[in-house]
Amino acid sequence: VVDAQTTYPCPAAGSSTSIPGSATLIRVPVISNPNGLCLLVRRDAATGERRAPVARSYAGRGWERSAGLFARTGSGAAVDCSSGSANECDITL
Repeated sequence: VVDAQTTYPCPAAGSSTSIPGSATLIRVPVISNPNGLCLLVRRDAATGERRAPVARSYAGRGWERSAGLFARTGSGAAVDCSSGSANECDITL
């Protein structure tokens, strides 16, 4: 389990950041740039294929679940922007 106190910044356009597969709770910053977008995507760790969007933040908006598999009730994915600072959200994977 990764402590939610570790904040994973959104990487620069065209690059990515890996989060340990054991992570069940992560903290991510809200994207404040009015033209900014950050996506949290889950992929198959063994093959690197089958990517599925989990959550997104854009244009100063808090994180929200992305449309798709992880937006469904019961998927386990949850976004909480009330427990961190005003500029961070916790995401349960």
